[in-house]
Amino acid sequence: MPLPLPAGAPDRMSHYLGAVGRLAGGTTMAQANAELQRLAGALAAEHPESDQGWNARAVQLSSFLTRAVRPALLVLSGAVGLLLLIACANVANLLLARGAARQKETAIRAALGAPRPRLIRLFLLESVLLALIGAGAGLILTVWGVGALVTAGPADFPRLSEIGIDRTVLLFTLVLALVSGLVFGAFPALQLSHLDLIGVTKEGHGTGGRLSTRLRSSLVVAEVALSLVLLVGAALMLQGFLRLTRVDPGFDPRHTLVAQIFLSSNRYSSVPSQVQLFERLLDESRGLPGVTSAAAASAVPLLPLGQNLLPFQAEGHETASPKEGTFAVFSSVTPRWFQTLRIPLLQGRDFTLQDDADAPPVVIVNEVLAHRFWPGESPLGKTLRAAIQTAAPVTYRIVGVVGSARERDLAGEPEPAIYAPYRQVPPRGLAVVLRTQGDPLKLAGALQREVLALDPNQPIFQITTLERVVADAGARTRFYTALLGLFAAVGLILAAVGIYGVIAYSVSLRTQEMAVRMALGARARDILGLVVGSGVRLTLIGVVLGVGGALALTRLLASLLYGVSASDPLTFAAIALLLFLVALVASYLPARKAVDIDPMLPIRRG
Repeated sequence: MPLPLPAGAPDRMSHYLGAVGRLAGGTTMAQANAELQRLAGALAAEHPESDQGWNARAVQLSSFLTRAVRPALLVLSGAVGLLLLIACANVANLLLARGAARQKETAIRAALGAPRPRLIRLFLLESVLLALIGAGAGLILTVWGVGALVTAGPADFPRLSEIGIDRTVLLFTLVLALVSGLVFGAFPALQLSHLDLIGVTKEGHGTGGRLSTRLRSSLVVAEVALSLVLLVGAALMLQGFLRLTRVDPGFDPRHTLVAQIFLSSNRYSSVPSQVQLFERLLDESRGLPGVTSAAAASAVPLLPLGQNLLPFQAEGHETASPKEGTFAVFSSVTPRWFQTLRIPLLQGRDFTLQDDADAPPVVIVNEVLAHRFWPGESPLGKTLRAAIQTAAPVTYRIVGVVGSARERDLAGEPEPAIYAPYRQVPPRGLAVVLRTQGDPLKLAGALQREVLALDPNQPIFQITTLERVVADAGARTRFYTALLGLFAAVGLILAAVGIYGVIAYSVSLRTQEMAVRMALGARARDILGLVVGSGVRLTLIGVVLGVGGALALTRLLASLLYGVSASDPLTFAAIALLLFLVALVASYLPARKAVDIDPMLPIRRG
């Protein structure tokens, strides 16, 4: 439910606020940004104490909302396209085999006067009907799949709940089915255009000819190559996700309950009233059964609510304007915050209740910030200058150094962080964190009752655990990995079917040849090697082509990977080996049938 901003909230220090506007007719984004630049410069000249060094930039709303997921959506869309090509190649192979089996029938039709264009239309019609039936079956599966997709998807995925089957999806599916049917149905039609009617009629059966054989082999090679690209991408994503799950966030998320509280400006208009409520709540929470520690902060690591970047200047690294200094993640915290999250205190002291508005301004910094500005020396006693809830910069003395937690991104490196005592920099909203001995969610009801006992009109929201927060931080990567892995698995199955189909068809055409070979003394392993070798050769060509394509396309995955190179040689080698194993199995099955043939039976039939 949208609520109006409290009076006075959008003051000149409210740099966190954003605006949504609609461009006037004929105005371009470049013109809008030029105007914003002019306004920002005018404000900086008029109010240098608050606006110097700040700027404004306009972006498309759609781009802003999808900026975090756009790269992954492009990768997944590409994966869907590759899977479609694999499926179409597989169907085209089946149509070629069916066309070869019907060559005698087709030759007789042509000999009786059926025009070739009409026969070609017949093949294309069959292909389109097959594509439409497949598309219809796919839409039926999609009804179930969309529900599973929405359920399994991350909660912060933009507009995921709005995904569904509409007219656009139906029209896209229809067009795709028609185009796929026509394009890949052209293969058997092309085979027909090169048909030797007299030769086929005399032979009594269709062999498919060299063109057909080359087409089928080329399609299998394409399937293998495309499957390798999908499999390499899925394997890289899986490795990155597994490494992400083992990342140390810099704090201990186990046995911790988190709850967000935002105070009403009407009932808690003064700082003392805000401080009193939070301190009473923390005191009451520490008395709950099973609670070992309790603290609060304006922002919790890996939770977007309350996260702020603070421009500051470090002692010895001053710049012309405070806004031109380095940015750090900022949080206002209560005493025991680091103890509750088990973030180690490396130097100095924690905040105390004596660090209030009457005491000298102090801050605690993390190890990353300390090493960046004062490598090899203690930062204790050093100062920072920043404008925190003030128009002019204030000098803060560093009293402690803590371990570096991943505040905003589990996959990124820890950023510089500054923590201020909440009594000196009181936020209107705080996240309360309870460390418990058992299941933290069992204390959710008790915490809600404590809040209602202090103020019946005060809401408490987003109650969760830090373990859930850490898991959600990797939810998108898990989601993308699962989808890409599913596509890759389907692609691998289709490639295996394609290899099996081509080898089995080749064996059926060469039955008499193999029977003669065995009658002349060829051993079973010779026949096995001959048949399996043809499948392995096709796979080898596909792997070589696929490696080149994968090296080019997996670069698009680089921004989605964690701790693994997009060209990791071990991954490429493992996937190539997997494809060879699949090819061996897919080729061995028809090879066994060839070995089991009675050598005299085909010869007698011949």
